[in-house]
Amino acid sequence: MWDNAYNTYFKANTPAGMLNMMGNFTAGVSADRENRWVINGFKDFKSAMGGANHLRSYAQKAANEKAWQKFLENNSESHLVRSGPRVRMGQWK
Repeated sequence: MWDNAYNTYFKANTPAGMLNMMGNFTAGVSADRENRWVINGFKDFKSAMGGANHLRSYAQKAANEKAWQKFLENNSESHLVRSGPRVRMGQWK
């Protein structure tokens, strides 16, 4: 249920240039298995440094904030545990 609600929210509020990955932990979770992980990424370095709000207009920022609050109200116990940028500087094959 949470996964579907998050995917619906994210698809409706994703700026161009932003990526999303989501999953759940299979070890070390509570009996209700409510833990999830979400990683947001960006298609280029400039977008990563600016973050999601850099990719949105003022109207899109306001709409996203309203949609996020609605998501939190309808999907209790959703909260941020940790945040921070991770930038891949190169790729090896």
